[in-house]
Amino acid sequence: MSFSIRLFLLAAAFSLTATSAFAQIEDRLVVITSFAKEVTEPYVQGFQKKYPGTKVEMQNRDTAAAVTFIRESRSSPPDLLWASAPDAFEVLKRDKLLQKYQPQAQGIAAKVGTYPVNDPDGYFTGFAASGYGMMYNTRYLTATISRRRRNGTTSRSRSISAMSEFRRRHAPAPRI
Repeated sequence: MSFSIRLFLLAAAFSLTATSAFAQIEDRLVVITSFAKEVTEPYVQGFQKKYPGTKVEMQNRDTAAAVTFIRESRSSPPDLLWASAPDAFEVLKRDKLLQKYQPQAQGIAAKVGTYPVNDPDGYFTGFAASGYGMMYNTRYLTATISRRRRNGTTSRSRSISAMSEFRRRHAPAPRI
């Protein structure tokens, strides 16, 4: 194996579309992931059912530790990094630790809104799109700002500005 990491789209690597040639060549697939076992186990079971001669070894690390591990294990890197942080892949790409990968799946959107799903140069691929929500306690925030204003630790204009900035940054994402 070369010094770069064979990076595959996880869904493709663990799906039924993986080639039988892969299973004949490799007897072990090493995956570094930040996801919990409850998330990864169905993929492991599905892959090993399809390719019983290939053992999937999941190594759980947070994303920063995974990047460090990959940088330090250049002579024997893992086969796959499964993480949700695009910046980790950008770092590995910059360090020339990724190989290009061409997904076989058809019909996947190139962008979500204006954000690209895959690396335009083909070094990493998105595998899921998900949303998140955020909430905050307006009464607590208002009371805290009011208390700070009374104590002279913040001005009214700074309080309004801070609250506006908070709302702007954490406003619900536009629907796609």
